[in-house]
Parts: sequence; structure tokens; C-alpha cells
Amino acid sequence: MYWQGSKTEFKLSMKSYIYFLLALILLSVTTHTVHSQERSSTVEALNFVGCDDCPNIITLTRALAPADRTRTKIGVGEEVDLSLDDQSNPLNFNWDVTEGNGQIIIDQNTQTVFFRAGELAGSSIVTYTQSNSTCSKTATFTVLAPSSVEMDCPVVITDQLLFNVKYYPACGMTLTPYISPSDVSFNYIEVKEGNSPIKYFDDSSFFWTSSGFDDHVGGAWTGIVVDAVSPGLGSRVNALDAVQMGRSYSNIPNPPSALDRSGGIYTDIPMRYRVITSNPNGAGTPFSPVRQQIISQQNGTAVLAKGGFDYEFLNTNPSVNWGQEIFCQ
Repeated sequence: MYWQGSKTEFKLSMKSYIYFLLALILLSVTTHTVHSQERSSTVEALNFVGCDDCPNIITLTRALAPADRTRTKIGVGEEVDLSLDDQSNPLNFNWDVTEGNGQIIIDQNTQTVFFRAGELAGSSIVTYTQSNSTCSKTATFTVLAPSSVEMDCPVVITDQLLFNVKYYPACGMTLTPYISPSDVSFNYIEVKEGNSPIKYFDDSSFFWTSSGFDDHVGGAWTGIVVDAVSPGLGSRVNALDAVQMGRSYSNIPNPPSALDRSGGIYTDIPMRYRVITSNPNGAGTPFSPVRQQIISQQNGTAVLAKGGFDYEFLNTNPSVNWGQEIFCQ
């Protein structure tokens, strides 16, 4: 550029130009700082929402027993309603089982969400996330499988609860089976006994020298009485169990002497369960077998036992005949 004015005019013009450039630079710095502060505030707000403002998960078991329905220790197949403590519609969130087994069920008709535990024991974690947000919360469930079969007297007394055979170590009793543990619900399962061989406690006993013992024959799949949980026993099976064992009347035409009646037999009956809501036709999952046994003693008594319950029969009493009713106490 060629300048045609005086030097003084040139100096003034250059000074004005420099002031103009400095003003532009200051404006740019100020604008950048304001925008940076706005972006920082936005990030902090999102983090605040994600960490502190997310609603917590409320769990409520659909089973009415055990009494604590807010428990997170549940049985296989148990169903648990999921809601949020701020009364938000749970269907507005994305739910998933992020660890373990089980499934999330969404019911559009009732606008509810629930978790259904799987068939295997373990830990299951349910997580929700919210679209267009960093909100996320979890609920952890401890899922228990059946551990054992426990027996007790029938809830309703019926005829022919107990019987034995005069002079013979053969007897039976009708009991109510329960599936333990008792701090969860097994409303949603079926159980089944399998086949099992008869074994001998002592190869010199009366039972060993006799013949005619049949192996235990398994039964059909049987469900659970809804919400019938007894402390210390478990969920009640929807059937009575006719426990019979020993020498049958037809197999012993002549009773042996009382001294020959010592000894015993037993069988460990395999057990299986399956979740009827997710695997209604499955082969089932095994759990601890239940022992059934009879021990005949030289004093003329025989003790029949199954699943932690036992009863002593007096086999030498001539007044006790086949089919006589003896109430379970």
C-alpha cells in the first residue's frame, strides 16, 4: 500500500488500526470463555442427573409368603414386580438382566414390569437405563434352588394315615412333603421323585435273608400349594406322600421269630424340579435326594423314616392289624 498523507497522520491511523485489532482479540477470548463455561455447566448438570436424580428400584415379590415381600433373596422361578420410588412409569425405562439368569417381562396392559428368576441358582442383576440420559440403577437378587425335601404330619388328617402288619416289619404312613429352604417361595416350580434301588444296612439282617423287595418307583410331576410356606420346612407340595416300606403280608407266609427282625433297608430317592412358567415340559434339574428307610429292631419295633420325619411301630402287638388307623401326632 502507498501512503499519501503526512507521517503524523500515518502514525495516528496505525494506532487506531492496532486498537481495533486488540478489541477483536479481547471479544474473541471473552466469547470463548463464556461458551466454555456453558459447556462445563452442561456436563456437570448431566452428571448430576445421572448420579443423584435417578429414581431407585423398588422390588415386591408376587408371592405373598414368606411375609417379607421386599426381600431380594428369592426362589427359582419367583416373580418380582419392579417399580420406581419417584412413581415414574417403569415402561419409560429400558430394563435388562445384565448378570445371571432370568428374564424381564413387560405387561403393556397393566403398565407393569417384573423380573422372573431362571431355573438355576446364583446371583442375578437387573438394570434399567433411561433414553437420552445417563440415568441407570441396579437391583441384585440372590436366587436359591430347592435344597431338600422335608416331611411332616398332614395338614388335614385323613383315614389310613399309618398302618402296619401284625408280627411283620412292614408299615406305612401318609405325610406332607415340603421343599426347603423356607425363606423363599417355590410357587412356580414342580417336583418329581425318580426311581431308586433298595439297599441294605446289614447283609445279616432279617431283610437281607428275605425276598420280594421292590425298588422305589418314581412319581409324576407335582406342583406347589400357592403361598403355603411353613417356617423351618419350606413350600408345601400339593400332594400327600404315602410312605410304605418293609415286608409285605403276602411275602411272609409264616412270621419269623422276634430275634430275627433286626436290620433295615433304605433307598435314596433322586429328586428333580422344573420352573413351570419357563420350562413346563423340561426334564428338570436335580437336587438333593431324600432318604426313605425302615429299621426293624429285636424289641419288636420298626422305625419308618423319610425326609427328617420318623415314626416307631410296634410290630409284635397282636391288636395292631393291617389298615388300623394310627393318627400322626
